[in-house]
Amino acid sequence: MVIAMVVTAAVLGVLWLVGHLGHSLGFARAVGLPGLQDDGGSLVLGLRVLGVVPACIGEAAASATLGLLVVFAAVALPAAILAALLGEAPAARSRGGLHVIAGTVGCLFSVSTSGWLLATFSAMTAMPLAEDPATLTGWLDRTRIEGALSTCLLVAGVLWCVVILRLHAPGWFRSLAATLCAASIVTCMLVASASLGAVEGLVTARPVLHTEDGTRMMRLGRVGSTAVLVTAPSSRGGSSITLQEMPGTTTLAGGTSLAAWLEDRTSPSVPGP
Repeated sequence: MVIAMVVTAAVLGVLWLVGHLGHSLGFARAVGLPGLQDDGGSLVLGLRVLGVVPACIGEAAASATLGLLVVFAAVALPAAILAALLGEAPAARSRGGLHVIAGTVGCLFSVSTSGWLLATFSAMTAMPLAEDPATLTGWLDRTRIEGALSTCLLVAGVLWCVVILRLHAPGWFRSLAATLCAASIVTCMLVASASLGAVEGLVTARPVLHTEDGTRMMRLGRVGSTAVLVTAPSSRGGSSITLQEMPGTTTLAGGTSLAAWLEDRTSPSVPGP
């Protein structure tokens, strides 16, 4: 009973952390508002962020097949080594050389993964979407691929960490390798949460409000007590993200995703009165 409660609390904690990181490091940075707060809770956001993983993997399979195969191989290798370690006879555990080689491979994986993800993530978040919505489609596709690859690498990092902890190698070596793997896991989780959070925030359907003066707007959340609205003016000048108080009288005019709204696909101009 105690173990079940601890596991449940750990799962809920991870979901909350994924939702919080995904919104603050991903979606809020993407729209250029680091202080943006979602109207829902981080736990719900975490579930929604995990919900976009299959679509991101599908995008990676279609557009970055080679990269996806590489990260699948990165997952399969530690899984195979772990299976071999679990089935290893006690008499064979004296082969410390092979264990050191496996640990060295895990260290190289951790260092290379952390460096690549940090460089890629930095490049991805250098351009807030609010400044250049015309490039949204390409940005969104690249972010989907990054989310898929970093999620697979996160799984691989966890497997490598388990493998290293089960190796029969010198204690200092295992400690060093486990530290590098833990750093890789943290890096992968940050990048995966941010990438998937940005995708979730852009593709999730949101209600569209219609004001009395003929303007459509979409609520993204709030900064402090001020609402963050995406407005589509009556002239076809595109959408703009603004901080303002909610209008007094609005009516529900359907719903769409922020990605479609910024691309001006489903947010046509509404003639003024």
